Amino acid sequence: MDGNLVLHVQAVLDAVYPGHRWMVEAGDPIFKKAVQRLIEYRGKAGKLTLEMVDAFFETMENNTPANIADYVAWALPDGPALFGIPVPQAHQDPTDPLYTEPNDIFESTFILVPLATYLKPIKQSVLFSEMGYPYGALALIAAGVERAFTAYKSGVKAQAGDFSQFNIGNIVTEYMEPIKRLSERRWTSILRKSDAETVKPTALPRTSEAMHNRRRNLYLGSPSK
Repeated sequence: MDGNLVLHVQAVLDAVYPGHRWMVEAGDPIFKKAVQRLIEYRGKAGKLTLEMVDAFFETMENNTPANIADYVAWALPDGPALFGIPVPQAHQDPTDPLYTEPNDIFESTFILVPLATYLKPIKQSVLFSEMGYPYGALALIAAGVERAFTAYKSGVKAQAGDFSQFNIGNIVTEYMEPIKRLSERRWTSILRKSDAETVKPTALPRTSEAMHNRRRNLYLGSPSK
C-alpha cells in the first residue's frame, strides 16, 4: 500500500515541481502530509452523502418516522439510493406482475450530486488525464450513500458512525466489484450526468445482511437513453 502511494506522491511532485531532486519515501514529511490529506479527502465523501440524505428527509413531504423508514426500506438495495431508475415502490416483489428491474446503476441523484462535488477538484489535478475512471471515488460515494440511508433505517436518524477504513472499508471493497465491471458506456453516462456544472440535486446502525449479500452483485443493466 505505502509503496504504491509513494509512487503516486512522487508522480504528483514531479509534475508540479519539474526538475526538483526530492525522492519521496514512506514516512518522510511530504509523504505524511499526502497521507493526511488523502484521509481528509476520503472523509469528504461521507460528509457530502450524509448532508445530501439529511436534506432530502428534512424536506420530504409527510416525513414521519414511519414514512422515512418505508422509504429507506425501498431505497436499498434496488431503489433510488443507487439506481437512476429504481424498482417501483409499490411493486418491489420480483414475483409481482408489475415489477420491473432497476436500471441506471450509480446514476441516482443521491450518487450523482455528491460525486460531482467530490470530483470537481480532482479534475483540476495535473495528472487527471492519466487517472482513468474514478473507481475509488464512486465506491466511496456509494458507501457513503448506503451509510447515510442506514442511519435512517428506524425512521429517526441515528449516529452514522465515522466514515473510516474501520467502519466502511469492507463496504467500499464490495462496491468496487460491480464498479470494476461497469461498461465504458455506463461510465460515459455516469461522468456526463455528474458534471459539476450541470447536475441538479433532486446505537450505531448496522448494515443490513441484504446489502452485504447484494453489493457484489448489483444489477448493472444498460444505460437508459
